[in-house]
Amino acid sequence: RALATETDQLSRLDPGRIARVDWTLMYIRAREKALTSSNIKSGWCATGLELLSPITVIDKIASKPTPTPLDTRTTTNSDSLDLSLLNSSPLDSTNLRQANSMLNSALQTRITRTFETTQSELVTVRKELTNIRELLRTRKARKIGKRVALKGRFMFST
Repeated sequence: RALATETDQLSRLDPGRIARVDWTLMYIRAREKALTSSNIKSGWCATGLELLSPITVIDKIASKPTPTPLDTRTTTNSDSLDLSLLNSSPLDSTNLRQANSMLNSALQTRITRTFETTQSELVTVRKELTNIRELLRTRKARKIGKRVALKGRFMFST
């Protein structure tokens, strides 16, 4: 998981390839995050295996949980409009004003929600653009440097 979180951002920017140098750096960072004592212990517990603990194994055999049935609930549409005002003619101007104010408030909330989602998408796209530009900048800097062959196989920029 740690390596997946490290490589996720870079693979979103350039799904075609990840440079060996980038992958190696991400692997080093991910390994430091992943190899902790609590993470290793939780991995053992998640598999159901317990090291040198027969008491825990016997407890797990004795108490197997019974599966609970899933609740099936029907959902109702809460966004349905009250059409009684549309079918009847207004008796006076106050009813008309109230109907207009209800419609305007509903439209305001929908427009506000749409604007907020569009704004958040714009922020996300701008962040991705800056990440892509930074990735290209680092790749160009690597191409400029001197190349070194290690045992005739790998090329690294210095």
